[in-house]
Amino acid sequence: MKTNTKRGMTLVEVLIAMAITAGLCLGLYEVGWKARRYAEYSRVATEARALAKEKLEEIISYDFESLSQPSCLLWNADTNTSSLGIPIQRRPQVVWHAADKAVVGVSSGVYAEVHVAVSFLSPLGTQMTTNTFSILIQ
Repeated sequence: MKTNTKRGMTLVEVLIAMAITAGLCLGLYEVGWKARRYAEYSRVATEARALAKEKLEEIISYDFESLSQPSCLLWNADTNTSSLGIPIQRRPQVVWHAADKAVVGVSSGVYAEVHVAVSFLSPLGTQMTTNTFSILIQ
């Protein structure tokens, strides 16, 4: 008598195969999720850099005498929104220097060191990210 040696998979084998497949899918999902968050961070950081450079270009376009006025509106902080809806804050700051590179007040400054700090909430977590860009104006 011949016995039938062809059998299907047992329930245990099916469950093990499904568990392995589920683990692989979960791992791929996590990798994709992290890649998306890093791409969002890169996008917001690039937009923040562009906004900082825009502010520096705006400051450069003014003459030195206008910049030395304490009431100059260029020194106010402003907030823009990224394409992802994340607020990006720009805060310009000026440090006046004498000819000997010492830090002085506006009235006796020969050149200015301008810093623009951009801050945004990182898509990677709950912390704020701040980058500073600088330029010298004579």
